[in-house]
Amino acid sequence: MLSSINPRNGTEIGKTQIVSREEVYKKVALAREAQKEWGNKPIRERLHHLRNLCHLLSEKAESFSELIMQETGKSLVDALTGEILPSLFWIDYVCRNSERLLAPRKISSGFLFSHENVVTFDPLGVVGIITPWNFPVYITLTSAAAALAAGNTVVTKPSHLTPLCILKLEEIIEEAEFPPGVFQVIPGDSTTGSALVEAGIDKIVFTGSVEVGRKIAMECAERFIPFSLELGGKDPMIVLEDAPMPRTVHGALYGGFCHAGQICMSVERIYVAEPIAEKFVQGVVEETAKLQLGKEISPIQSQEQLLKIQTQVQEAIERGAILLVGGKRVDSPGNFYPPTILFDVPENVALLKEETFGPVIPIQIVKDEEEAIRLANASSYGLTASVWSRNLERAKKVAEQLHAGSVYINDNLTPAANPHAPWGGVKESGTGKQRGEWGLYSMVSVRHFGWNRFLFAKDPFWFPRTKKQEKLALSLIRGLFSRKFQDKLAGLWDALKAF
Repeated sequence: MLSSINPRNGTEIGKTQIVSREEVYKKVALAREAQKEWGNKPIRERLHHLRNLCHLLSEKAESFSELIMQETGKSLVDALTGEILPSLFWIDYVCRNSERLLAPRKISSGFLFSHENVVTFDPLGVVGIITPWNFPVYITLTSAAAALAAGNTVVTKPSHLTPLCILKLEEIIEEAEFPPGVFQVIPGDSTTGSALVEAGIDKIVFTGSVEVGRKIAMECAERFIPFSLELGGKDPMIVLEDAPMPRTVHGALYGGFCHAGQICMSVERIYVAEPIAEKFVQGVVEETAKLQLGKEISPIQSQEQLLKIQTQVQEAIERGAILLVGGKRVDSPGNFYPPTILFDVPENVALLKEETFGPVIPIQIVKDEEEAIRLANASSYGLTASVWSRNLERAKKVAEQLHAGSVYINDNLTPAANPHAPWGGVKESGTGKQRGEWGLYSMVSVRHFGWNRFLFAKDPFWFPRTKKQEKLALSLIRGLFSRKFQDKLAGLWDALKAF
């Protein structure tokens, strides 16, 4: 059994039965059968169900958010704005754009004027989704809505820490009158996730740690199953000397402490230009001291995660980092850790190298933007980054040099909710894109149809091989790709004669 614990007070919310390996196989088989009918429905009919889901989520926003609060520890505002609202934005995008984006498309035939060509976007089949505990609803729906619109069926394994949210989502999807087997939930542990990969699905979408993501990638590679991985980040914030104050200070706090830093794109490193470092650091420390545990600062999801945060902070301090605020767990119910600011952290400690996933921000002073860029890119991760400056053109030039899937200027976190924008990182932050048109195309098999307009006895380069074919080929190459216009003209003329 899985036990869901409220991280705010340590009380048990409920229990969930772990789905066995055999039951996973059965659910995937049911999804396979359901997909045959679901994938053949007109896309407008599939989108009708998604619109129903959108309406139901909006109607149940407050009650659903209360469950999300209990299981994740988020505040009501964070549950509404971080889970429900972006999910509605995304489903609305899918409903408005899928029919156009996934319609069969005629493509150019290039120089093969005798042919016509069409591309279609076909369902993959059964899509497996493995989601984390920090955004259980939004991350699930990011992939599920795109998969369902494209004609796939979905089997999803939620985190063992937050199964109740996704089981509730399954109820709402049933209420939206999706056919049986189209969306199924398989609560469980790591063995459940492995069983999902082994059960014969057609794609895996995973969000979680690098270690687990690497294992899933290897399991998928053995079976030639396509996969998409979102594996977290160590996201840098570059503060230039002309950064807009006090927005930059408040942006640092929101980026680093929203949901207690338990967001894959949380600000986990700040590089501030020397001329404004003292003013910036003072502002951040003063504003951090005003934040309240349980109100602005959510609890840490688990004792295991809490220990990781404590270990990283303690190591940094022992190695010479200066603790400016926080840094010690308070004596209170729940898994709370105070918002923590450290200064002058040595480069080789875990706090600057590994994902912390907690309310901890290390700040480093840099002499210029070149040093900031170098340090920002000196990470195995590359999910998001941000640049803060009143000079937009300068900020853009810095942003272009950062190795990240998304780079924001004078902002963080919020732009990622744009349903039109792609989402996904580089390096160890993962592979593949979600959301926007890229998210829809990640859920289809792109197929090319081509046919000849004319039914001649044979085409010019069919058998048998002749000297005339050689001359025609060489003339085409010369006529189409020569440097000089007169050579092109001569080549095309020779090709016409040979044809």
